[in-house]
Parts: sequence; C-alpha cells; structure tokens
Amino acid sequence: MRNVKMTIWVMAVVTILATTVSYADIITFNDGGSHEFNSYTTDTLAVEDSSGGNPTTLSLVSGTYVDNHYVYAYDFSELNVVAGYAYGIFPMDSSTANMSGGEAAYWHSYGISQTYIWGGDVSHRLNSHESSVVNVTGGYISSLVAFDSSVVALSGGIIANLSSYDSSIINIHGSNFFVSDTGGSQGDGYITGNWLDSTPFNISIFNDPVFGEDTISHINLVPAPGALLLGSLGLTFSGWILKRKGMM
Repeated sequence: MRNVKMTIWVMAVVTILATTVSYADIITFNDGGSHEFNSYTTDTLAVEDSSGGNPTTLSLVSGTYVDNHYVYAYDFSELNVVAGYAYGIFPMDSSTANMSGGEAAYWHSYGISQTYIWGGDVSHRLNSHESSVVNVTGGYISSLVAFDSSVVALSGGIIANLSSYDSSIINIHGSNFFVSDTGGSQGDGYITGNWLDSTPFNISIFNDPVFGEDTISHINLVPAPGALLLGSLGLTFSGWILKRKGMM
C-alpha cells in the first residue's frame, strides 16, 4: 500500500508539471500529535506514525467533506470519524479507527486493525479483510461483508445486510434470537433478536453467488447471561451449534 501511495504522489507531481490530467495529492499527518480536519478536499488523507514511532491521531470533525477520495490510517495511528463525510475509510496495519458520527460511503479494514463503530452511518458497505477486527455497538451500516480471517462483533446498531466468507467469523451478542435461512430483503434468510440493551434488531442475510458460501455457517450467536435462544426456521439450533463447534 505504501508503494501505491508513493506512486500516486509522483503521478500527481508529474501531472502538475504537464498540466494534462489531474490526480489527487495526499495530505499526510505523521508528527505523533493530534489533529482535526474540518474542510472540503478532493485529496487523499493519511495518518501514520512519526519517524520516531509515535502514533498520530486524526479526527474528522464538522465541516469535513472528503470528496470521492479515501482516508487511510497506517501503523499504530488512530483515526476518529466524529462528523462530516468521507467517501472511504481504510484502517490498515495495526491502526485503530473509531466512528461516533458522520458518514462514510465505504469502510474497508485491513491488516490487524481495530474498528469501533457506535454511531454514524456507513451508507454503502463495510468490508473487513485479512485479520482485522470490527466491533459495532451502534450506528447504521447498509451492508457488512466479512472476508479472510477477519472477526466481527455485533452488539448494537442497525445492520441492514450481512455476509461472511472465507474463514471470517461474525459474533452476534444479544437475546431472543430467531434465524431463518429463507426470506429477508435478499431472500437468503434473516436473524432477529434483541441487542444487549434490549433494542430489537432484524438483519437480512446475503449469500453472494460469486463466493457461493453460506453466511449463516459463519455466525455465532452469543446469548446475554440468562437469555434463551428462541428457535429457527429451516435450521435447528442444536445441529447448527454442533456444526460451529466442529462436532458434526
């Protein structure tokens, strides 16, 4: 990714000299300090550790509008989405990305990055890749797709559509679970129940025919203490749980 970043930067310089095609510059925050961004830009933003290895923090606050470009977090640095809009958020490496407000059209987590979402709106898709971890306790996600060996933990918020492939795992924390392998907005099933704060949820399952996998087989239902599993339609919980434990 660093090579790609440098290539884009060089192309931008060449473009400025040639005055032919326009490419975005990269605005990099890498001094080990804390920064707020609050303006319109068509540039790519990046936050990364300082040359001395100190993490840098970048917060996108009110007034932010990253138009059709991405915001990257590298190394051990931290990215906070507080308000405003960004076309794409990319936590990489061992970075941490938090979302408490605002909107991101796309969110792609890589490496062993950590994502925490408790507010805001991921309006198109959140994809977890590699060994990244995503924790959702609030906010809205239009579509959440887990790939590779990523781990997703859901305990709140609104997740309209859910998919899981490869060796990824999705843990859903709550109570009063009900699972169907048919119906839902995509026709591939749905999961209903209550989050830990008793708020009801309804998540539609989507099995992309390109990948040809069964999302439900990647899901672990984690009941709150004292909670009961209600049941399932077209799928027995006893068989499903044994399968998830490798006993079938």
